[in-house]
Amino acid sequence: MTDKKSDKIFFWGIFSIYIVISYFAVRTHELWGDEMQAWLIARDLPIIGIIKQMAKEGHSCMWHLILVPFAKFGFSCEIIKYISWSFCIVTVAIILKKAPFNKFLKVLLVFSTGFMYFYSAHSRCYSMIPLFLALIAVVYKNRHEKPYKYNILLFLLANTHVIMLPTVFLLLVFYIIEGLKNKKYEKKKVICSSIIGMLGIIIFLLQALQMYFSTTFVMEFSKYKGDNNIYTIFMDLISLIKQIKFQLVGSAIVPYWKFAVIDIAVILATLAIIGNKKQAVIFWGQLLFCIVLETLKWFSNVYRVVLIIYTMMFWLWNYNEDEKSIENKETYRKILSISFVIILVITIPQYGKLMIEDYTKSYSASKDTAEYIKENVNKGAVFICRHEDMVNAVIGYLKKDEYLFYCIDDENYFTYISDYDNLMGGVRSISSNTIEGIIKEFIDEGKTDIYYIERSSEIKISYAADNLEVIYEGKCIKNVNASGEEYTIYKIDMSIYM
Repeated sequence: MTDKKSDKIFFWGIFSIYIVISYFAVRTHELWGDEMQAWLIARDLPIIGIIKQMAKEGHSCMWHLILVPFAKFGFSCEIIKYISWSFCIVTVAIILKKAPFNKFLKVLLVFSTGFMYFYSAHSRCYSMIPLFLALIAVVYKNRHEKPYKYNILLFLLANTHVIMLPTVFLLLVFYIIEGLKNKKYEKKKVICSSIIGMLGIIIFLLQALQMYFSTTFVMEFSKYKGDNNIYTIFMDLISLIKQIKFQLVGSAIVPYWKFAVIDIAVILATLAIIGNKKQAVIFWGQLLFCIVLETLKWFSNVYRVVLIIYTMMFWLWNYNEDEKSIENKETYRKILSISFVIILVITIPQYGKLMIEDYTKSYSASKDTAEYIKENVNKGAVFICRHEDMVNAVIGYLKKDEYLFYCIDDENYFTYISDYDNLMGGVRSISSNTIEGIIKEFIDEGKTDIYYIERSSEIKISYAADNLEVIYEGKCIKNVNASGEEYTIYKIDMSIYM
């Protein structure tokens, strides 16, 4: 009874502290372009349109479909912060209740950088990944007794993000092999249930892989052609590893001893392969996939780097569930635990500085800029900008269709970024004559309340005509992890054209 009471006090104490501290980070965070892109897609496209758009996004539509009922029924975009936060809250509760870790390790996990800030305050599909990893870990030891539940969770994990495909694929392969080899499992049930997991992978691939045959993908891979392709890949890999270590240990100037500690933790984790080869294949297959994908296709970002913590959690959680006959496996598990603790301790302060800055200042100037527009600009006004990615974060804070945004480069009105291929080619050179020609076209259409908006408060538009007057400048924090979304609004003197 004493132990149960102690566990209950521990659960509610840590759980309550987590909710209180993380709430302040969530409440004050200003949404930025990548967060708002998903919201605008969910708000402004029909379901079929959302699925088709995934060819450009490179993601599954699951996150967008979760946003659909909120976006379609008039909720403020602020709701998406509380959706991602809710995923983190549920995951934290599962860890505190179910994870086979001691209390010290549970506390470190609860206050890890993802749960405290990057997956809770920042509203992206990554927030779903730790939740499904934790749920799969809970079911894992009984996966053959609960095959449908297990494969439904694999289906869901596959549709969080492309980065989780190796884990889902390997878990599914091992599940099928075990089920077919062991006579006590019903073969028909193994095959039927595994079809669900397979469908999860297939459905994701049908949506997302179209992006990897796009112009963008071809252009990015063109740099690896020629005699120096191996050297280029190698140098990109070195650069990526440096970025990953930098993002793990913090955003301020990083002492070399922190890098050394991370290296030691990786070495210890490598040694732990001896204790459970199956789990090692899953963990390192996942990690190497991330590294290769980011080297060839992406740059490293903090959301994907932080994922290392939760894949290690998953590995450690299931470590004793396989290959039970291996001698000294518990010793290897302790080695892995030490490695995990090192990484958690070194990364927990990582979010602190940025979290405080986000609380006291604007992470993105999008919200402040939208507030200025609502208070000072007449509804129905037209905002001209260079490209779609310049202002989508601002658009999400405004009510649908109250203001119009026109992209010079695409020569069309927009709300979300519809085509990333154009971004790869850069924005074409724009002269003041180009802007003036567009303004005259708007006047012919009866639009006379016209502004120009630029996502920069430091670089003034060199092609601005004399009749463009700066009326607003929005500022945001300057940090290695911040988006740097600042905005300048220019008022166009219409008397010249009337």
